[in-house]
Amino acid sequence: MTGQVWQGTSLLAALSNLRYELVPVAALYDEVRNLPLGARVTITSSPKLGIEHTVQAAENLAGMGYAAIPHLAARQVSGMAQLSGFIDRLVTAGVTDTVVLAGDAASPAGPFASALDLLVAIESIGRPFRDIGIAGYPEGHPRIAASDLQQALLAKAAYATYIVTQMCFSANAVKDWLVETRALGVHLPVYVGVPGKVSQKRLLAMASKVGVGDSLRFIRRNPGNMLRMMLAAEFDPEELMRDLEPLLSEPYPAVGFHVYTFNAVAATETWRLNLVQRLSHEPVEHGILD
Repeated sequence: MTGQVWQGTSLLAALSNLRYELVPVAALYDEVRNLPLGARVTITSSPKLGIEHTVQAAENLAGMGYAAIPHLAARQVSGMAQLSGFIDRLVTAGVTDTVVLAGDAASPAGPFASALDLLVAIESIGRPFRDIGIAGYPEGHPRIAASDLQQALLAKAAYATYIVTQMCFSANAVKDWLVETRALGVHLPVYVGVPGKVSQKRLLAMASKVGVGDSLRFIRRNPGNMLRMMLAAEFDPEELMRDLEPLLSEPYPAVGFHVYTFNAVAATETWRLNLVQRLSHEPVEHGILD
């Protein structure tokens, strides 16, 4: 894409409509109050904390006035009865959006071994959610071959309305993946996952609390980025978001950002507001994605 010209307003628009990912630990409710009411808040689900924490947090956040988006981890659901119960609770709470993942449990708690299994089961209940997100892996998965990821994405896309990616650090890797995804025949809108304004201490602490997952995979796969984060004390997403900005326009299907906050919501929101202020006063610039 050498030579693509972009307008600086697209990043500003994306920053006004972020998705914020939080972990359902005790501090969640204090942290989320740093966000405006109506903000889209996704809630993780890990084997260590359990899916009940996720569903309960989604009910509570919806009741507080946030657009709660629970992660439903297939390998943590014991069966159709439990799934139906969770869905009934979420729909009653006003939840209209969910992200369906396989999850990191070593073995399934019931008949759902993959995200596709759970998507099919949810479909059989009668499309209870307006929107369903599925996972994308621009920077790969440590245990799944790239060809298998492609085939799984193609199968899952039939049941989804959007894709949210893993936490990414390479704009070029995201660009290549978006091109491949569209060539595969998947045209769903994509929210690119990026870290929030998070300290390396918070990142490591939250990773150990929630267990294995994308955060720990990032640390293992990206020692260079981890070293930079440690030297800087915290990660600043601005440079990465500016690099990703060209992908928010055609011919790419990226539509916004999914921010992995690790519950550092106050710092992330202060950073966002400051960047919005600066961008609103910047002249229109031109940029090139290599």
